[in-house]
Amino acid sequence: PRVKTVLVSIGVSEKLQALKKRGLHRQSERLLKEISLLTRIITFSSLEKEILTKEFSLENVSFIPLGVDIEYFRPRTEIQSIDVLGVGADRNRDFETFILAALRLPEIRFRLLTNEHHAKNLEVIGIPENVDMRLNVSMAEVAEAMSKSKVVFLPVQENTYSGATTCLLQAMASARPVITNPVGPTVSGYGLVHDENVIFVPTGDVDKAVIEIERLIKDHSIRRQVGHNARVTVEEEFSLDRMVSTILSVIKSEYREAFGVAFPCEEKAAQATSVDI
Repeated sequence: PRVKTVLVSIGVSEKLQALKKRGLHRQSERLLKEISLLTRIITFSSLEKEILTKEFSLENVSFIPLGVDIEYFRPRTEIQSIDVLGVGADRNRDFETFILAALRLPEIRFRLLTNEHHAKNLEVIGIPENVDMRLNVSMAEVAEAMSKSKVVFLPVQENTYSGATTCLLQAMASARPVITNPVGPTVSGYGLVHDENVIFVPTGDVDKAVIEIERLIKDHSIRRQVGHNARVTVEEEFSLDRMVSTILSVIKSEYREAFGVAFPCEEKAAQATSVDI
């Protein structure tokens, strides 16, 4: 028997597209049928939702923006000892562009927080002396590095579901100006506006990335304004509490529809309230 199921999608649209592209039509149709029977699919990318609804005719898809802990990631009074910070480990990161930009800017200090997989791939290019690469760091080290950075640079390869979104929101919550690419989730749904709360450059464009890095490093007022606007954006729209509350509201709604009663935690909350009163 099929139970009510809410799926959080991380790249389901690209998996379906890959099956079609490879000519695996039977497998694609089978997977699509199974997905269509799910109660609800939640995506963190409005672009992924658009593909699932328009290209694959799914009607059970909801877009919910990611959120971050705005208390853990917050503006801090730190000496900004890192000029440009890069963070991330997922396969869609474009750290080749990060390293090539660093090679063009030897007088600027870069730090890259990533994993062994990316580090091994970057060995082919060679890590310049102005790049401090650190592997498998803790979340506390990420938060500290963001607070000590002047600029956060998050280049991403073209895809539909990952735009370094979590790291982007963490940096924005830390009131840091972020240079990134309009890719996947960052295209729409997150209130990102070039030169207001983020700096967009074309994917893989080292020249434009270098220009924007130099501009932000030289102009403190632009860094401060973009960083301030970024913090306000996350505070108002993309907190972790807001994200969890929105996802939970979907689950509660599906639960009530399935069983005709309130979600268990709602009943407990109501009982606790009545006792307190």
